[in-house]
Amino acid sequence: MTRDDVEDLFDAVTGSNIGYGDKSEGRAMYLSSDEVMEFARKIAAHEREACAKLCDKLGDQFADTNAADCAEAIRARGQG
Repeated sequence: MTRDDVEDLFDAVTGSNIGYGDKSEGRAMYLSSDEVMEFARKIAAHEREACAKLCDKLGDQFADTNAADCAEAIRARGQG
């Protein structure tokens, strides 16, 4: 996950545009607990999907693996 990815997810939660530079300094100190939880959920979902896509790619390369099951299990973790 890149810095840009993190900033995009933060912006989606807070409605801000933190970008680079000093305009973003200190903003995270004023997040509500709901914003923090939503940010954490978005980060986790982003990382789960990245892992599931790797499983999908492995499944495409190695047909005799259970990579599709792995990808499905990773994605399912975000459903509950």
